[in-house]
Amino acid sequence: NTPIGKPIGDEQVYLLDENGNESDEGEICFSGHFALGYLNMPEKTKETFTENPFYEKDGFRTLLRTGDLGRRLPDGNILYLNRKDWMVKINGQRVEPGEIEAAIREVKGVSDAAVKDFTNRYGQVYLAAYFVAKEEVKEETIRAALKNMEVCITNFGGRVVSLMTKDKNGAFVDVVLGYDNIAQYADTVNSPSDFGATIGRYANRINKGQLTIAGQKIQLPTNNFGHCLHGGPSGWQYQVYDAEQIDNQTLKLTIVSPDGDNGFPGTVTATATYKLTDDNALDCTFEATTDKETVINMCNHSYFTLTGDPSQPGTNMILHVNADKMTPVDTTYMTTGELRDVYGSSLDFNKPRALYELIGDTTEHQIKYAGGFDHNYVLNTYKDGQGNDQKVAASLYAENTGIFLQVYTNEPGIQVYTGNFQGTGIACKHGIKYPKHVSVCLETQKYPDSPNKKDWPSPILKPGEKYMSHCVYKFSTK
Repeated sequence: NTPIGKPIGDEQVYLLDENGNESDEGEICFSGHFALGYLNMPEKTKETFTENPFYEKDGFRTLLRTGDLGRRLPDGNILYLNRKDWMVKINGQRVEPGEIEAAIREVKGVSDAAVKDFTNRYGQVYLAAYFVAKEEVKEETIRAALKNMEVCITNFGGRVVSLMTKDKNGAFVDVVLGYDNIAQYADTVNSPSDFGATIGRYANRINKGQLTIAGQKIQLPTNNFGHCLHGGPSGWQYQVYDAEQIDNQTLKLTIVSPDGDNGFPGTVTATATYKLTDDNALDCTFEATTDKETVINMCNHSYFTLTGDPSQPGTNMILHVNADKMTPVDTTYMTTGELRDVYGSSLDFNKPRALYELIGDTTEHQIKYAGGFDHNYVLNTYKDGQGNDQKVAASLYAENTGIFLQVYTNEPGIQVYTGNFQGTGIACKHGIKYPKHVSVCLETQKYPDSPNKKDWPSPILKPGEKYMSHCVYKFSTK
């Protein structure tokens, strides 16, 4: 089981006790959180693997069809699939690829094992291990790590790098975009992105990078059409957070941003707490304090694709936004200060609409300017200075997989971004080159450029105060 908060490639094999907790003497469970990649395994490679002396033909095909992370096969045994270059640990000890088979044979609950390598169509080398389980290994033990969701988060930028949830057929689907390795996340020249990032200090744009705080005029660096976007060119999405795993379902990330960081005043201590809940939600709580008056606006920037195929546009996804108004922008994506009614327009998602129905409407200048949707919606769930995070702020649905995402927040706004700048040709997870409009970001936030719009909900944080933003991404099927 890959616990919440562990970086990609770390801690791929664990011993679990009957309650699903790590144990030196527990029974055995195996998983690999990129098992969906094996759906693309060439037939020749599949045939090669069938030479495994412990192979059960129907069982292996069942795994490939369902895309499970790790699976007890119909014959009662276990198949584990993973990248060969990723670390494997057994009982807390690192095991090199050539030693895995022998190490597994020593584990309680396993009577025999066989390990083979194969190469997928992207040239990545994988390790496949087939384990014969002793009778005392219970089904409940195997499934303890394979309930309904898994999230993997790295402390580089506080990024959600994968989020696995089940589709209507019970198969796991990774519903967020990203890269295969930290090097790509860190390369701001060849593969710049905010995939899955915890954004700060200020999510979204500040006009011309200019604001006034406590009577002092401040110039921030500009990095997007002449504006300061997501805290500047070295915002928190490119910083390393301190990480603390609170329990098996909770990860707390902490960052201390010094006074003057990207021009922002005050030393800010901020936390992002991600919790995987028992009802299939990723619960995100952002908190911050400061020693000097400043602005703060945090969010998670995951790119959601629920269709199960990020090689294709996601415009068949159905979007709902609980908002009667939005904040229109000019040709540089800067808010004008207006709150515009959306009723009956191509910006209206009060009734769920498939993206393809509206995203090509170039008669709507807001869509034309952005090449799709990249707009802040004024949520109906926020009234009289208070947000109701018990009511649905937005939802996204893919009919082909049945995956249904609901968003809850206490924030006044949500940025809907439809991946208008995708289609770069950069190879991402599994070597896939994401097309334009492949995904939807649902970023809960203060409105863009709120520091300069005094009538809008304020992002000002003063010493002695505590900033708190709450967002829940809840998954189900229908």
